[in-house]
Amino acid sequence: LAVFDGTTWWILDFKTSRPAEDTNLEDFLQMEEKKYTPQIEQYRSMLKNLIDDDSQEIRAGIYLTALPLWREIKNI
Repeated sequence: LAVFDGTTWWILDFKTSRPAEDTNLEDFLQMEEKKYTPQIEQYRSMLKNLIDDDSQEIRAGIYLTALPLWREIKNI
């Protein structure tokens, strides 16, 4: 999902994964962030090419629907 709020573009990638019962939540979130960063960066690159405006901020991340929890992935 890509949404423009008038100031910032937001890319939300919905994920259904959840941590195992014996997994620390922060460890799980770090693993998910590492796993999906390349995908998010591809989305960010595609959107940047579409909007062709370097002045508009693009923020992106994953939304874990099972938790529910938003995890922003910073631009690398």
